[in-house]
Amino acid sequence: MPKEVACAIIRNDAGQILIGQRQEEGSLPGYWEFPGGGVESGELPRQAVLREVQEELGVDGVLKAEAEVITIDPRFKLYFFEVTINRPPKALYHQELLWVCPKDLHDFKMPPGDEPILKRLAHEAPSA
Repeated sequence: MPKEVACAIIRNDAGQILIGQRQEEGSLPGYWEFPGGGVESGELPRQAVLREVQEELGVDGVLKAEAEVITIDPRFKLYFFEVTINRPPKALYHQELLWVCPKDLHDFKMPPGDEPILKRLAHEAPSA
């Protein structure tokens, strides 16, 4: 069974998307990623993404849209949720947090499994 990972796509009022830089220890050190993490036993992906937002950013999240699901290989199933937050995030887990224009996400070294989402976000019409 693939490892399930729940990721949060969080936008600010300017339409920028929040990404965090991974710690130097662990897998993919120094890569940039959407906030989120592994789905725990007995947990639904939608519960996991809200728990991860609280743990990593210190803020409460609200689901804005259901997940876009991507299976990148037999080992990983990724759930990308649109999430809104109620106040500015804090880097409780990541080295650094950045707000980035969707078209600029490709300028950052991000996990290969994020590629389909990065393409979709880069091609979305800017919100008015």
